Amino acid sequence: MSIFVKLHLQKRSKYIMLRTFMLGQQGSHFLLLPLSKVQGEDPPMKEVEFPLIVDFKFLRGSCDGMVCLTSFDGEALIFNPFIRSHVPLPSLNFEERFDLELKETFIRCGLGYSLEGKVREDVKIVKLYVYKFLGEDEDEYMNQVFVFSMKSYSWTQINDCPYRVTSNIRLIQAGGALHWILQVGEDFSDTIKALDLTTLAFYEVEKPSFGDGLMDQQVLGELNESLSICCARYPSSTMKIWVLKSNADWEMVFSVQSASVDREIVYRLVYRFENGQMLFHSKDELVLHDVDGTTLKTIQFPGSSSIYEFVVIDDSLLLPGSIRE
Repeated sequence: MSIFVKLHLQKRSKYIMLRTFMLGQQGSHFLLLPLSKVQGEDPPMKEVEFPLIVDFKFLRGSCDGMVCLTSFDGEALIFNPFIRSHVPLPSLNFEERFDLELKETFIRCGLGYSLEGKVREDVKIVKLYVYKFLGEDEDEYMNQVFVFSMKSYSWTQINDCPYRVTSNIRLIQAGGALHWILQVGEDFSDTIKALDLTTLAFYEVEKPSFGDGLMDQQVLGELNESLSICCARYPSSTMKIWVLKSNADWEMVFSVQSASVDREIVYRLVYRFENGQMLFHSKDELVLHDVDGTTLKTIQFPGSSSIYEFVVIDDSLLLPGSIRE
């Protein structure tokens, strides 16, 4: 990464990029919302003019002012929404090496970065192909994993993921690794699964101690470049957030008991402001909570929009391919 690129990335403003669906209009729409304006009245929103075919509509993470967008069939590109410039990724050509009767195939993508010491060294995209087969007693799963390096502009196949992966996981970037949490039936796994983007090794992360009883909802996120987990418990209507510190210990940063914590809503942490206020994505809205859990405001969107996905992104004027320099 050139000196110019490193200097440009040092001081930037943060935005939320949202994928929304507006009633009466076809397809998905992308909006940019400056985080510095969220706590004020009527925060300004800007629709992103997307210069490509509408197939690329899924947000799969952000890094250094770029977002990864994917299509239904798993094709991916890197896009800078501030200058509307993109770099398509080359297609993968590989052989599926399985002889069993295939029932379903799904692809999960994630965007993150590798480290050289504590410095970001390369932007990487991970594609996780998961194959579901008909088994004698129960379905069987196999996978293949590929990593794209923006520096070398090439794909590399790595070792298969040793953990089970289901179709509903989200790959969350934090601290140079992609993380996901596995839920099977009504039970959660005891650990968080992860892929280190520097060593390309899979590993497990112990969850925080939740105390007595199980949390009914566990959702991973990224908070100030650290892994976070947002948990809710019913019927006590309790929501808590932990952040993974550099020494591998968890720190609780938010705890509230409120009747507004709804079993039917998945709460995803978007951002934590310096004054302790928390911004959540819940259902079709962005909701700002005070440190004591009080709902301060709900951010409405034009055209009766429904929020499908979001990423927190730094503004940037860099071309998506500049990381290769």
